[in-house]
Amino acid sequence: MRVLLLTYDDFANVAFEFTEALKSVGVDAFGMKYRPHPFNYYDELPIRESTIELAGLIRGFDHIIYLQSILLDSSAIPKDCKYTKIFLFVGDHEYRKDHRRVLKHYPKIRKVFYQTGDLAGKSKLPEEWLLPAINTDLIQTKWTPSANFPLVINHLPRDPGHKGSGIVNYVMYKLVQDKSLAHKFIYNYTENQQKDWPDHIERMDQCDVYIESQAYTLSTKPLGEFGVTALECCSLSKATITCFNSHEKYEHVFKNTSPIIPANSPEQLEHQLRTLLSLPI
Repeated sequence: MRVLLLTYDDFANVAFEFTEALKSVGVDAFGMKYRPHPFNYYDELPIRESTIELAGLIRGFDHIIYLQSILLDSSAIPKDCKYTKIFLFVGDHEYRKDHRRVLKHYPKIRKVFYQTGDLAGKSKLPEEWLLPAINTDLIQTKWTPSANFPLVINHLPRDPGHKGSGIVNYVMYKLVQDKSLAHKFIYNYTENQQKDWPDHIERMDQCDVYIESQAYTLSTKPLGEFGVTALECCSLSKATITCFNSHEKYEHVFKNTSPIIPANSPEQLEHQLRTLLSLPI
């Protein structure tokens, strides 16, 4: 079985990591994207060179998985799907905003894989929850956890507006005012730093607790779910707090307890932090 993964923008290097994960279990997988991203990952998918190159690739694969970002041009979609099965992976805001438009663009897909629970149920096709692949061999902590208080709590958003940073800072300010807790933590907040991915991983690693997101909506659409950063933080062995509206559904579908600590309101975020700061060390 040969599998081709195609995407326009490989957000968070997801398509590359899927390709490598498939290879690691013996699948003949190859990925390609349309343009580079600015974060300088250690490795990433090759860039599509030409329409002719892409057309030749498509004919040689049994399965094609499109990772939705910007809609691909018609040359990326086989005209005859008699011998090629097509699938769609969605985790982007364009699908959240207008799933009908996206599904119409790929009329011959067999199944939709969705990254977050809020994207389920938008297609009449078979659907399946599929989390992004994380290279846990590569993403490992170098941080020595605190043996006692204070705990180091980090929130380091590239885009504060998309991460609900105002809410995070509001809750942290409340905790600083609590004299019974203020000595138990150090809070680090930095925003708008466009860092290379290895540098960003190193910064995220320098803490005991990481708050990923408190973004409950995005462009007026309900959000309330975590991003790839949260999974990277879990791989770094952090206590990871983030939006996770579909927390209970996750545990039902995957038959496992999530390592993510869910917080879907300022009150829940404050409760989870107070709980962590009250635990014995």
